[in-house]
Amino acid sequence: KRVNNILRSLIKFAKEMENNSPEILSKWLLKQVIKNDLPYLKMA
Repeated sequence: KRVNNILRSLIKFAKEMENNSPEILSKWLLKQVIKNDLPYLKMA
């Protein structure tokens, strides 16, 4: 379920950001991964 939520937000974001460069997209993705997954990894 957790992964589905991330995928949904990524798809939504991709649709909103279609006109932006891949660099902006990848920076945003990196931030999302750090924000969503680092606390989770630290707990593991």
